[in-house]
Amino acid sequence: MYRVSAIVLTLVLGSILLAQAVPAFAGCNGCDEGLNINANVRWRSEADGKDFNGDTDMALSSSMRARLGFSYFQNNVGGVFQLQYPHTLGWNSGALNTDVNLDVHQAYLDICNLCLDGLSFRVGRTELSYGDQRLVGPVGWSNIGRVFDGMIFSYSKEDKFWADLFFTKQAERSNANPDPTVPGEGFEKDDLFFGFWGMHVPSKINVFFLHNRNAGQATDSAWVTSLSRSTFGVHYWNNFKDPGLKALFDFAYQTGTRKNLTVSPVGETDIAAWMVLFGLWYNLDVGPLESIGAGIDMVSGDDDATDDKINNFDNLYYTGHKWRGYMDYFITSDTTGLNDIFFNLKVKCLLMENTYWKLAFHNFTTGVDYASVVDSSKTNALGNEIDLVLTRKIRSNLTCQAGLGYFMPAEDWKGSNADNALWAFLQLHAKFGKSCSK
Repeated sequence: MYRVSAIVLTLVLGSILLAQAVPAFAGCNGCDEGLNINANVRWRSEADGKDFNGDTDMALSSSMRARLGFSYFQNNVGGVFQLQYPHTLGWNSGALNTDVNLDVHQAYLDICNLCLDGLSFRVGRTELSYGDQRLVGPVGWSNIGRVFDGMIFSYSKEDKFWADLFFTKQAERSNANPDPTVPGEGFEKDDLFFGFWGMHVPSKINVFFLHNRNAGQATDSAWVTSLSRSTFGVHYWNNFKDPGLKALFDFAYQTGTRKNLTVSPVGETDIAAWMVLFGLWYNLDVGPLESIGAGIDMVSGDDDATDDKINNFDNLYYTGHKWRGYMDYFITSDTTGLNDIFFNLKVKCLLMENTYWKLAFHNFTTGVDYASVVDSSKTNALGNEIDLVLTRKIRSNLTCQAGLGYFMPAEDWKGSNADNALWAFLQLHAKFGKSCSK
């Protein structure tokens, strides 16, 4: 099946590339013709006291990330190449050793207005970001960031709609395991992530279908599909300027199967899980008060690991730091699920121009009850987090941020002797040139 799919995909792609491109504007992803160079450098220092133990000292560390990108566009064809150097400061330079952390963050080919006006094609290594990054995002806070290897077909119709159809490969095993005596051909040995994301521009409604297909070896060494999971739903974000109201809604449902390859015959479990996020923000514009907001982010959990259903939602490739508190306690997908009730407040700083404060409060509970570490009773409490971040635009291309996080854990989660946790950061981020990413 996957061999036939690969042949069909190759033929379709080849026929499109051989077609006559329609001449139109240059640089469909926002850059002018010719050479474009952009760079950004970010330094961050952190004081980490997130271990819930007040007797230990806070761990101090600093990191730096430098990115340098080159792009060249001509006749609706462009190439992008971006280098990245992520580094944790403190390397022992006195040892006269090299520090090889340089890698290629992005490298891709863009073809604009392919066959018809509004259709573009990208192939290579690229960041993906859809909606509010609740399911797919580049994780900008990370010192490395997330990228995908694959191809994207994009089509847009003026201000009416746009749609992306993408195909990416998470793990390539066909070349790594070419033994013809072991069953498994084509994509059967690979991990794949592909799907569709589109938006009706006037209504601001996004619809999506995302699919993960992972492979594994069964007890007889044959490569089989170990995970087939589909995620579909809607995303809505709108800014109603007259009442000064911003509204956000996310809904996703997951279905499919996961196989247990460690037993013979292979066991199979169905997937049925969901995610809902709803938020409202109101622009106050009353003195220093700029906006206030509140919302809830809920994902389902699995209360019975022994039954024939997987009910805990997988957050896929989301930017967890953006949504679940800056202290990053809950960025992974857990079997108990998670409920996050949040409140936001944005305040202008009266003492400095181009400066504002953001205050966020999070109340975390699990989606299903868990056993308390204190008395084994059933509970869902996790704790509360308060984040305070100051952002100042020092120059047009230089931003400074300082933040503080404070977490108050529930006794049932961390024990009666757990202390409140503290975390702080200071960050400088400079940007140069014009980025050519979509």
